[in-house]
Amino acid sequence: MSYYRLRIEELSNGDKKYYIEKAVLITTRGWIQQQRIEWKEYTGAFSSEETAMTALANIKAEDVAREAKRVVKTTYKDV
Repeated sequence: MSYYRLRIEELSNGDKKYYIEKAVLITTRGWIQQQRIEWKEYTGAFSSEETAMTALANIKAEDVAREAKRVVKTTYKDV
């Protein structure tokens, strides 16, 4: 499951910009394995929260559809 958030930037002239960010799990290997979450910008800026939320709903629907088509198990039958 993917996690998303909206980053809202307020400009000095009062305008707001909305960015969709996606959480990415980073695993470092070495003597001790560590995991951390980094937020990556997923799309460009949106001018209103409504358009950003609509785009986010579309992105989530695409992720669900892609996850439904993922191979979970493969078996073989000798003939």
